[in-house]
Amino acid sequence: MTAQVALVSEAAETGVQVPLSAVIERGQGPEVWVVQKDKAERRPVKVAAYRQDGVVLASGVAAGEAVVAVGAHKLVAGQAVRPLPFQAEAR
Repeated sequence: MTAQVALVSEAAETGVQVPLSAVIERGQGPEVWVVQKDKAERRPVKVAAYRQDGVVLASGVAAGEAVVAVGAHKLVAGQAVRPLPFQAEAR
């Protein structure tokens, strides 16, 4: 499977910001898929704020970690992923 990945690097006032498409809800609270050693790892997160340009996470992801930004709803734990450069949507 190919997944588009965003490198979390921008620290916000209360956490780190990720693309809205990276945050998924499966009935147990918000979570993201983090890329660890080219494998998908599901991680629960705490949302601090929703913004026009993404979601600020208060916990669950650290700055510098790669999160799956496209195709997250299709992943399963431990699935191999091949990170691609993140391309922001044109507005």
